[in-house]
Amino acid sequence: MGCDARSMLDHVGFQCADLAASASFYDTVLGALGFGRVMSFDEAIGYGPPDDPIFWVSVHDSGEGFRESHIAFKATDRVAVQTFFDAATSAGAEVLHEPRLWPEYHENYFGAFVRDPDGNNVEAVCHLPESAWIHRSPRPLVDVAPAHGGWSTLCPGARPVTASLRGA
Repeated sequence: MGCDARSMLDHVGFQCADLAASASFYDTVLGALGFGRVMSFDEAIGYGPPDDPIFWVSVHDSGEGFRESHIAFKATDRVAVQTFFDAATSAGAEVLHEPRLWPEYHENYFGAFVRDPDGNNVEAVCHLPESAWIHRSPRPLVDVAPAHGGWSTLCPGARPVTASLRGA
């Protein structure tokens, strides 16, 4: 998909003990954030926006033992963080932290944390203030402050939240 200066990673992968269980979990929680399976093989599944498998799960085939990993998926808004959390807990995920503000990170850091079937720390996070912007594309907002060209530069079609949108 070309170079995207807003993201340092091209893709990341987790090995899992039970690919079917992990696939079911990630189908549910990433679907809640607007992502889905992009590629699927017998031994690995790639998730992301259309044509861009950024996050992979695969069968555990190398290394010994377990080391917890942490991954945070960008959410378009705080409602998406709650939707992720609800999907994860409905799928039986262990709750690490319910959705809330984390002011120790920054004043608008809104995140929820759960464990995936292999014990990894999986988060959905929104960095925007509650009244900021809504993005209407399948790719989530990036972490760039409006001072760097404004949201319209990064997210064509983005629009401010108004009172009429809050209940939508």
